[in-house]
Amino acid sequence: MFLLLSEIPVFLLAAGKGKNGLLISLAIFCLLIASAQVIQKKKHILLQFNIEYPLSTALITLLLSILFYLRWRDSGRIITLAGLINLPSKQTCLLITLVLAFLSLVGIGNLLKIFLSLISQDDETYAVQNKYIILFIALTALLTMFLNSRCSPFYPFNTWVDPNTMFTVGKGVLKGYVPYRDLYEQKGPLLIFIHTFGAAVSFDTFIGIWFLELAACFAFLILIYKITALYFGKKSLLIIPLTSAVIYSCQAFKAGDLAEEYSLPFFAYALLILVKTLRKSILPSAKEFFLIGLTSGFVFWMKYSLVGFYLGWFLLMLFYAALYHDLGSYIKKLLLIVAGVITISIPIFLYFMIHSATEDLFTAYFYNNIFYYANNQLSFTDKMRIGFSYCKRFISIPLCISIFGLFWQILLRRWKLAINLFITIISMYIFVFFGAVNHIYTSFDLSLYSLFGFWIILDIIDLIPSLTEAVKTQTYSLSLYTLSSGLIILCIVSSNLPFLEFSKEMIMPYQMKKIIEQTGNKNPSILSYKIGDPGVNTVTGSIPNLRYFCHYYNDKLKEIAVEQDQCIKTQCVDYIITITKWEDYYPTFDTYEHQGYLIGRADEVLEFYHYYTPKR
Repeated sequence: MFLLLSEIPVFLLAAGKGKNGLLISLAIFCLLIASAQVIQKKKHILLQFNIEYPLSTALITLLLSILFYLRWRDSGRIITLAGLINLPSKQTCLLITLVLAFLSLVGIGNLLKIFLSLISQDDETYAVQNKYIILFIALTALLTMFLNSRCSPFYPFNTWVDPNTMFTVGKGVLKGYVPYRDLYEQKGPLLIFIHTFGAAVSFDTFIGIWFLELAACFAFLILIYKITALYFGKKSLLIIPLTSAVIYSCQAFKAGDLAEEYSLPFFAYALLILVKTLRKSILPSAKEFFLIGLTSGFVFWMKYSLVGFYLGWFLLMLFYAALYHDLGSYIKKLLLIVAGVITISIPIFLYFMIHSATEDLFTAYFYNNIFYYANNQLSFTDKMRIGFSYCKRFISIPLCISIFGLFWQILLRRWKLAINLFITIISMYIFVFFGAVNHIYTSFDLSLYSLFGFWIILDIIDLIPSLTEAVKTQTYSLSLYTLSSGLIILCIVSSNLPFLEFSKEMIMPYQMKKIIEQTGNKNPSILSYKIGDPGVNTVTGSIPNLRYFCHYYNDKLKEIAVEQDQCIKTQCVDYIITITKWEDYYPTFDTYEHQGYLIGRADEVLEFYHYYTPKR
């Protein structure tokens, strides 16, 4: 009876669509159960909830889940159910898939145990433990990024203007354009070069960017596992999927491809070094100080407002150097941090010096951001207050978990850890919100500290002896359940999954690409007038012939409007694209003729993209 009940979710997950498909699946299922029953009795196999072959079970479950989703995502039954629970149909199908996968783990694990018993083996069930940890974390990163980043091949397109603007500038580098001088951007040069790498992989899609997101997520999860393992050992694996789901599904993650997202593994590395310092009561090694310099330099050249985290880190290390009577060593190691920053900075300076664009780099990345883009009118108190309101709104779940986690550390008398975490939080928070130019994604990196809220689960396990022993012997089995649970949480909470409902044909950039292709223009020049780059440059593989090819939401930078107005007068581009909330109200130009509009669905708001061509 236990065998039959445990296999029912497996049958539902693998069941074919339609009457004939269902009958075939039922016949195979009955044959499978009958065979398993015979082998079980003959071999005297004890069935249980423990999964003896977790890696094989995970891979089979993943394969069946993919097949189920592809088979049922457009089903009328799914659409009907979606209407009842008020979720988009594809998100509903994904949720059902994940729930069935969760329920199928025992059944798939027992089937493997039964049929593998026919093969003679040396009973090295956990011989691949270390490999399993790496593969499990890689699978967690893969599924998290596949389901939640709109750069993922799972989604038709990432319509957010920021990634598209950076991608346009990044791929311009491949064609000899120089950032800031030839194509304007206000984010850091390393963030642009990241998009150059993505464009080198795929020139007209975000698949290359998605690979970089996947690598960043994997590195981050490995590092937070190492942090947690310093206190809890291998059972730290249990909270990795939950932490990943909560952090990457928060609203601040937006559509993916954030400077904050790429910075996350660097902050996790610095926290790892800090926690090791607390545990071992010695300063980090010379190599670790150099790597801190290298990684902090990387963050600085991506988005300098994020480096406040490191100020708190340096102050804490100064305190420990004094505490351990090792100030001389600390001062010498600070030089290694400087060496790390210089190491990452030299190639950047050389690139811009060779192209005679060093002044453009400093003007665009530093001067314009500090004096034109930042809001310097608010008081410090108001900036911090507004910053907290953004945290409450866009990282609400990670924020609550982080607060509980800090209080929990205090409750367990981990005073040093709690104080150290608090100092790095405050230093990061002040620098992030000091500029007072806040966006949905501004607070994303603060969600990192939700990790310590999940330590509560591991501490509770340690407080109950019977639970401790059970988890010790079944960590790898239980990790599959926490992975499934994390993905279910992500599916429910993520704000990106509703975009699965849209096909490429429903998205403006691909509609505009089709219009352009009909004219035979293979390298169109496009001006995005008073809007960020909506993605037409991305999908057409084109590079603008205008420095200020889109709007940068910096009204104090008057030269943007001047150059764009001059371009319109001289008809320097093939197309102008702008956006309005109305169908019949749109701007007119003396030199360009309105050709119509396309309906956009960016961020779930119905918008009208009007496009123009030069008057002849």
